[in-house]
Parts: sequence; structure tokens; C-alpha cells
Amino acid sequence: MSPFNATFVVTALAFAALWWVATQRRDASIVDLYWGPGFAVIATVALVTGAGTDPRRFLVVTLVAMWGFRLGAYLFWRKQQEPAEDFRYAAMRQRFGDDFWIVSAVRVFGLQAILMWVVSCPVQWVVTTPSGNRRSACSTCSASSCGPSGSRSRRSAICS
Repeated sequence: MSPFNATFVVTALAFAALWWVATQRRDASIVDLYWGPGFAVIATVALVTGAGTDPRRFLVVTLVAMWGFRLGAYLFWRKQQEPAEDFRYAAMRQRFGDDFWIVSAVRVFGLQAILMWVVSCPVQWVVTTPSGNRRSACSTCSASSCGPSGSRSRRSAICS
């Protein structure tokens, strides 16, 4: 399984589990608590399933994990201060009534799962691609974007 497929499956399973817990607790706002740590999970899965041993891969995962768990800790602290369901989800629950459980699966958990996976794609790419295989902006410059003459020296000067 490719790293991108693995991160997609893990993201879908995590949000499905969160949705199940939310239906049991009748509180969809727990999805917000996972937003930061979810990126750390995706980066870690990408690291484990990716190729190479470039130290930058580990650095990127470490930085994403630090950011993600800090955000998760803050959102957890904030949830402890106001334990009631977030007003956005409470309004949706009131609007859709008994159908909220299925609506929340698509509009809340499904949407956030897709957004998280898409937003994390650059991190996944950096973590899963060996540094020798990454094409920089300079290697993809065309003659038209790097100067009128398209000469190698002009391209190097502009793209450096």
C-alpha cells in the first residue's frame, strides 16, 4: 500500500472512530480535539510507510507532532473549561434532530477527515519522498519562466 493510501485509510478510520464516540457521548465537538494530533498521526504513518532515512523526514514529523499535540492540548484544556457541545454542532443537532447522527458523519466528521488529509498532503510528500527524488522549483523551471534567453546561467541566477 502506498504511503498516501495508508494515511488516507488511517485518517478515515480515526474519524470513523471519533464519530462513533461522538454519537455515544452526544457531543460532536470532540472532533475538534483531534484536529492537531490528527496531523501528527498522519505524519507518523507517512514516515513509517515512506522511503529513506533522510534526517529531514524525522525533523518534519517531530515539528508537526509538537505543533499538533500543543494544539490538541490547548483544545482539550478549552473543552474542560466549557464542557458543553460547541454551539455550531449544537445548532446542527437541533436543526436535524434524530437525523443528526448521519448528517454529522458526512458534514462534520467526513468533511474534516478529507480536509485534514488534503491539507497534510505537502507534509506527507516531504516525509515519504526520498530527498534525491524531490524536484525543486528550480529543476522544474522552464525557459519562459526563468528568463527570456532560457540560458542555464540565467536560470540558475533567478532560481537560486
